[in-house]
Amino acid sequence: MPFAIYFYIISCFESYWRKLMTRISKQGRRRAVSRRRPRAPGIKTGSKKDALEFGFKPHENLVIAESTPNRFIPKIG
Repeated sequence: MPFAIYFYIISCFESYWRKLMTRISKQGRRRAVSRRRPRAPGIKTGSKKDALEFGFKPHENLVIAESTPNRFIPKIG
């Protein structure tokens, strides 16, 4: 094997080995980590978007507390 090719192979291996053996700084480690791709925020929904009076859509089958004083109506949520 000619000396030039041998020297080239050794130098490539040596530079590769140095890259493996060097310590990486904290900043370098942080830069090496790939971040999540930023995404556009989703479409806003809910009470602010719909501008609802009570903050929710009233149900048609809602039991009114004043009309049924003897009935127990638990709080949900």
